Amino acid sequence: ERVCQRDAEIMIHLGDSEEESGQDNIGPLSRVEWVGEGEVGDNGKIFYEKAVLENRNGEFQEITSGDYLLIRKDKEDHRSVPFYPCRVIFLLTMDHEGQTLDLAHIHWFIRGENTVLGRTGDNKELFLVPQCENIPLSDVSKVIDIQHRPVIHVDSWRAEGGTDLVLFEDTEVGGRDGWWRLRYDIVHGRFDYPHV
Repeated sequence: ERVCQRDAEIMIHLGDSEEESGQDNIGPLSRVEWVGEGEVGDNGKIFYEKAVLENRNGEFQEITSGDYLLIRKDKEDHRSVPFYPCRVIFLLTMDHEGQTLDLAHIHWFIRGENTVLGRTGDNKELFLVPQCENIPLSDVSKVIDIQHRPVIHVDSWRAEGGTDLVLFEDTEVGGRDGWWRLRYDIVHGRFDYPHV
């Protein structure tokens, strides 16, 4: 069974999606189609490998474990607040108060401006944070292209002054929508390398 290693508490946001316009948005969700046989877990949970979301315009978006998503902001958030980036850990359905909920268990990312770096960092760099939760698939805005850029050869990286030239032959390596390397500890304002 798939289990979150962070916390047993489940946080579910119901009915707090805000419709946003944009050509890449999945838009208001019309239907969720689960692909493949689900794996039955505890407490009425069923885990899936893939989901296909259909919006009211008839557009489809495929989501699997490991995909990166943008999640709609809450209605209370100011309109200048950008959508929230995350990574899908697993997909599931769950019974909650007589309803079957279509969910994704996600791991949150934050932008550099929300760290001690403020606006001095790379605006395409994201940071993994230790918070995760279950979110309704209806809150998904779109799938985004984020690349993980780990430091593999730490000694040679340090010897060259920590430049990307040691890590990559092409300095433009990175997802279309951003990249990430470090985890951010919000409480202590500290960066470290995650074990992924």
